[in-house]
Amino acid sequence: LYLWNLLRSDGGDLSPQEAVNLINRENGIVVDVRDSMAFRDAHLIGARNIPVAQLESRLADLEKFKSSPIVVCGSGKDADSAIKLLRKQGFERAVGLNGGLKAWLDAGFPVES
Repeated sequence: LYLWNLLRSDGGDLSPQEAVNLINRENGIVVDVRDSMAFRDAHLIGARNIPVAQLESRLADLEKFKSSPIVVCGSGKDADSAIKLLRKQGFERAVGLNGGLKAWLDAGFPVES
């Protein structure tokens, strides 16, 4: 029921712990929609970097994950735009990481650079 509520909302804002649960329990993937320089500085372990400006042209890179949870990491409007685009293209389980990388770090979760 909780996941259903998340998925019917616009962005489905997940807390970092909820994101970890989706990643670990349901083989969710993380798509970081920030630019490549920000991604190089730090990102969630295992995240795929697809900047929001390239997302539409790189949807084929995500096609095999269409039925998996996709945790979108980015800032505000970029993350919202990415989630809307993904859902429009049939990635119904796309949800946002509330607070992005900052919230992840604040929760004490690891990153890589």
